[in-house]
Amino acid sequence: MVQRVSAHRLQVTTPAGAQIFADTAPFDEPLEGEDYRFCDRRDGYLLLQHRDGGTFAGTLIDARTGTQTPGGLRVVIAPDHSRYLATAQPDGMDGEEWQVLSIDGKQLASTTNALLSDDAAEPGIIATLDAPQWSTAQQLQATATCLSDETQQWQVRLVEQAGRWQWQPRRDCASAPTEQ
Repeated sequence: MVQRVSAHRLQVTTPAGAQIFADTAPFDEPLEGEDYRFCDRRDGYLLLQHRDGGTFAGTLIDARTGTQTPGGLRVVIAPDHSRYLATAQPDGMDGEEWQVLSIDGKQLASTTNALLSDDAAEPGIIATLDAPQWSTAQQLQATATCLSDETQQWQVRLVEQAGRWQWQPRRDCASAPTEQ
């Protein structure tokens, strides 16, 4: 059960006991202080939005054990419950930070919701990622949309290559065919 027990205290009660999440001053400044808000309850987990200064993220709580792990503004749990995606929005960043974590909170991969140009002469974001979801093979997928032409969309998946996590397949937005 989640309840706000005072103006700046949120209480989460699980079979393991009660946990208090306290906001910190200043309370009415949008990018200062710290606050917690209830977001969602799904798949045996509670998601709290956690704003800490200019970072908008979250805390994920196992409703059975009360165990806390890093959450996000959005959390997408894999079908086998072995891992999850947590998104965060740092103030001033164009886009979101995306982290893949094991269900016990260990970071497995860190990326953003953007595809960057491979061209050193023209660096920058070429496509944004949205609609993250898990495949039946427990692989994170998303829809890539070209910034230069929003009708150009395709599915990408997060894969590890030579110790680096990358979104594949890559396309040149100038020549990517429109996906129906």
